[in-house]
Amino acid sequence: MAREQNVFYNLVRNENTLTELLCNMSKYQIFRRVITEEINSALGIQCPVFEQGDISTQERDPEIGQPDIRIDSSDTLILVECKVDDSALTQRQVLDYPKSIEREKKQNAGLLFLVPDNYQHLSIIKDMVSIATKSHRTSFTTWSSLVARLDSYGLSEANELFRDFIALLKQWFEPVSILFTKGELQMLFNKEAGKTYASLIKLVDQVHDILAKSYSCSKGRNTDEYGFYVKDQDGKRFLWFGIWYYFWEESGCPMSLGLPKSRKSPKRIAEGIRAADIEDSFFDFFMIPDELLLRKENSKDLGRILLSLLEQMAPHPDKSSKSV
Repeated sequence: MAREQNVFYNLVRNENTLTELLCNMSKYQIFRRVITEEINSALGIQCPVFEQGDISTQERDPEIGQPDIRIDSSDTLILVECKVDDSALTQRQVLDYPKSIEREKKQNAGLLFLVPDNYQHLSIIKDMVSIATKSHRTSFTTWSSLVARLDSYGLSEANELFRDFIALLKQWFEPVSILFTKGELQMLFNKEAGKTYASLIKLVDQVHDILAKSYSCSKGRNTDEYGFYVKDQDGKRFLWFGIWYYFWEESGCPMSLGLPKSRKSPKRIAEGIRAADIEDSFFDFFMIPDELLLRKENSKDLGRILLSLLEQMAPHPDKSSKSV
């Protein structure tokens, strides 16, 4: 998931940050309605839609510790414990949370565990469910169930923020099955395939090192791409170079050059580098031809071509700019 594809890129990294985001999304009434429906369905209660001021996260209670989420109003007390992996339940979560809820004697009260599918410690939660009383109901639901409920409201189509949030949850908790054909496996189980890809990576790194001597560069290395961006004096990205896997899949060309749509891009740059028919919201993309890769000094030639292009596109930055 690249930064350009999701506003939450690199912001949500663990259970705590995801829980914070969940609470922040409760700013929106439609989101609070979805959460309330999920809680009511799992616990078998009928609590009203909570207000934004009713929800808090990571607040320490001297008696029971620090529940992930607390929804507390005049007639409602719901504790939500979020698990993003197979981390174990603590003694406080198993013993103290239910006792605390029971002491409050609220009309709508319960402890809900929000867990991944096939959570390893689900049997413990089920034991807690079996001994719970009407005054402190205990149950669980899954992130996949929450995603399905969000999808049922069509929120991805209605709002970009919800689209990115739902996409984030799906990436974390609903990984897409990766299937290989026999032909693909034959290609992968080949010593030359690994050697060739390693050479591509090394070539990208060498070109990066050439440009980083004169320009500020930021590396783009994730599940979508392996390459780098060149920044202008204002810190704005105005050139991409490297391996964008979607581009490779669509064009058959492993290495690409990207120029921002905000600047007028040429149809042809130099030495066979030509525009590609690839749709992107931010960049116009160009194919690096095989004849350039076949050259003995391919990294030097690519560096020279890109430096010449950069000089044409923007004033030369301070030579002291550092690569990051």
